[in-house]
Amino acid sequence: MKLFYESNSKIFKNENALSLEYLPPEMPEREGQLKELASLLNPISKNRRARNILITGSTGTGKTSCTKYILNQLMDFTQIGIPIYINCWQFSTSHAVLSEIAERLSLPLPRRGISFDEIFNRVKEYLIKNNKILVVVLDEVDRLIANSSTEILYYLSRGDELMNGRSSVIVISNDNDLASKLDDRIRSSLLEYRMKFEKYTAFQLKRILNERAKLAFFTSAIGEEAIALCAANASKQNGDARVAISLLYQTGLNAERDNSSRLMIKHVKMAIEEVKKETDIISRHFDSLSDIEKRIINILLNGPVTSGELYSRLSDTKLSDRMFQFYINKLEESQLISSEEVKVRPKGRTKLLSLKK
Repeated sequence: MKLFYESNSKIFKNENALSLEYLPPEMPEREGQLKELASLLNPISKNRRARNILITGSTGTGKTSCTKYILNQLMDFTQIGIPIYINCWQFSTSHAVLSEIAERLSLPLPRRGISFDEIFNRVKEYLIKNNKILVVVLDEVDRLIANSSTEILYYLSRGDELMNGRSSVIVISNDNDLASKLDDRIRSSLLEYRMKFEKYTAFQLKRILNERAKLAFFTSAIGEEAIALCAANASKQNGDARVAISLLYQTGLNAERDNSSRLMIKHVKMAIEEVKKETDIISRHFDSLSDIEKRIINILLNGPVTSGELYSRLSDTKLSDRMFQFYINKLEESQLISSEEVKVRPKGRTKLLSLKK
C-alpha cells in the first residue's frame, strides 16, 4: 500500500500563509493602529526610550500580530532598539521573564541560579554599555498577575528611574479591565499610553481573508462565497480573526481532501466544527497549567458547579481553603474561568463557576 505521494495540490500555493503565527506583508484593517504604534516607538531611533503601552482587546483582534509586525519594522529602521517578545503563558513568573530577556541578550547566567536583582543589574549594565534600548513585549500578561508575580512590570515600566532610560514595555491583555487589577505603583508607570483593539466586523474579516487567500491559494481555487461564510462565522464568534483564518485553512484542507479544484460552501461547513479546539484558549494553554488547575478545568468541562461542590470534588488533593481560592482566582485572572454569585436556599449565597465563554 502506497502511503506517501507527491502533492500536486490544486488548492494551496503557500500553506504557511494561513498559519496563526504567520505575519503577512500587510495588515489590512489595522493600518491606523500600526501608524499609532510606529509613532509611539519612533523616539527609540533618536536614542530615547518610548512610552510604555498597554494594549487591550478581545482574542483575535490583531494585538499580537500588529505588535510583532511593528517590532520587525523597528529592527529594520534602527539598531538602537532591542525588541524582545515574550508570551507570559510560556514564561509565567517575573524571574522566568527576566531570565529569558538575559538569554536573548546572550548574557551568561550561572547554573546555580542568581537572584532577580542580579539578573536585572546585568541586563541594565549591558544596555548602558552598548547604548541600546530594550523594548519588551509581555503578551498575555494576565498570567503574571494570576501568579502574583508582577515585579517585572514594576522594574521594566520604570525605565527612566531604574534603567537609565534604557527600557520600555508593551503589555498585551485580553482583559479590558486589566488596569484596575494592577498595583498602584505599577499602574502609575505602566499606563503611559493605552490602546484598545476593537472586534473585527464581518466586512473587515472578509477583507483580511481575501488578502490572506491571495497569498495561500491558487487564484482559480479561491471561492468568494466560501470566504464570505468563513468571515461571517468568525464574526459571530466575537469577531475573532484567529477563528476566521483557521476556518479558511481547514476549508482549504477539506477542499484538497475532496480532490476539489475550488473552495466551496460544503468545505466551510465541514471546517466549522473542526477548528473549535485549535482556537480555544483552554486548548492552547492546557499544557501550561498546574495539575490542580487541569483538574478544575476538567471538572468544569462537564458544566458549571458551585465553589462548594468543586472544593468537595477536589478533597483528595488536601487543598486548604486559602489555596483553593488561590487557584480559582488564578484561573479567573487568566481568563479561563468565570464566576457569578447566586442564591442558595434558604438564605445563603455562593459562587457558580464555569469555563469562560
